[in-house]
Amino acid sequence: MYEEIFGKSPRVKLINYILINPDLEYTKKQLALGSGIARSTLDSIITDIMNEGYLLKTNNKYHLNKNSEYVKVLYETQIKLANIGAKELSKKDNPEKRLSDEELDMIFDEESDFDIDEQLEKLEYEEEKIRIVSFINNKKKVMDYAYIGK
Repeated sequence: MYEEIFGKSPRVKLINYILINPDLEYTKKQLALGSGIARSTLDSIITDIMNEGYLLKTNNKYHLNKNSEYVKVLYETQIKLANIGAKELSKKDNPEKRLSDEELDMIFDEESDFDIDEQLEKLEYEEEKIRIVSFINNKKKVMDYAYIGK
């Protein structure tokens, strides 16, 4: 949300990314990939962002400083902006396209090549085979152990 307002600078991208996932801890690689910035760029800005109190480092992972007043305001503002955006989208005249019976029949053709009941039966059969093989392997291990122990 902040990128739409403030642009796509690396700082904005990084702060926006960590605000979207406030409870997670990240490695530098995850921060760079998730925010869409180069690792070298991240390395050049992360110390400043930590010094400003937005991020904390624990071991080799970084997380949002939820005790920072700035972070609290940014997080609350992000939620408010998202709610405003959602209201704006719902206000737009975007009438739903209703499908005709003929269109629905084409989508849900009863003569479809895909039979869900058949697929479920195959899955259940495969699961049962896996359980049987696992049971046999476990019995064999027990028998081998008993034989070696005598």
